[in-house]
Amino acid sequence: MKKIAVTTIIVTLVVILIVVGVSAPTAFAQPAGQQNVEDGTRRVISVSGSGFASVPPDTAVITIGVRTEAEEASAALDQNSQQMTELINALRQAGIAQDNIQTQYVSLSPRYSNQPTENGQPQVTGYIATNTVQVTILDIDQVGQILDTAVQSGGNLIESIRFEISDPQQAQQQARTQAFEDAREKADQLAQLAGVQLVQVISIVETSSLPPRPFAAGGAAEAAADMAVPIEPGTQNVQIDLQVSWEITGNQTVTRTPIVPTVTATPTLVASTTPTPFVNPTATTAASPSPTSTITNPTATSDASPTSTSVNGNGTPTATPGQ
Repeated sequence: MKKIAVTTIIVTLVVILIVVGVSAPTAFAQPAGQQNVEDGTRRVISVSGSGFASVPPDTAVITIGVRTEAEEASAALDQNSQQMTELINALRQAGIAQDNIQTQYVSLSPRYSNQPTENGQPQVTGYIATNTVQVTILDIDQVGQILDTAVQSGGNLIESIRFEISDPQQAQQQARTQAFEDAREKADQLAQLAGVQLVQVISIVETSSLPPRPFAAGGAAEAAADMAVPIEPGTQNVQIDLQVSWEITGNQTVTRTPIVPTVTATPTLVASTTPTPFVNPTATTAASPSPTSTITNPTATSDASPTSTSVNGNGTPTATPGQ
């Protein structure tokens, strides 16, 4: 019966291992390339690259205007309009096209005294009229001359000046090429360190270049009429930043520890149809006859009846007379 029970347990374990073995292969490692194909993901290297191009600007944009003051609002505005008209005509005569002159700001505001009135309210002593225009100068060498002309024709405000590149495309292309080469160099190094190969570019993200920063001249321009206006345009830096991602491939295989299923075998008790006889050891010992040992008295004479002594099962000796 023990052999039958052991055989049943072994068969049960074999069946469990076979069932687990059918579903177990998904837990074992596969080559990285195959894994990527199956789960739809890609192994990539993402790097950033920056490129710069320094070019001299060819365009200047200045903001100039007229500020006038008068006791009456209408007088301040009329005076301002007259001076502004003279300024615009002077700009046109200097070679500035009408399309490159644009009004930026017009205002009329009261002027207050520093001393308050008797009732504590501020006292209006006059009015201030302001008018400014933005002028685009395509020939950057004429900037100083244009400023002198504006001041001599009645302009008394120079608010700002900035330099631009009329066609930044060539500079951007140069910076973009440099940025991609920078990103490629980084990706090649990382791929070599990782032991993989670059396959193809899967994404490129470009950020905008740095915008030109205006220079604030500020203040009134009366002093500019008595001296030449020095202008140094310098150079403009065009910057391009790229974020590039490459798909990678290689012979590296990701090693994973196989998941070994833990099988807990529960012994199966098999009932037998043949009854097993029950043997009681104590009962068998009690049923066995007690051994009897016979002792012969050597001192007995021949004329006396021989006597034998017996020891029964209880250990008590008994004498039996001779016949």
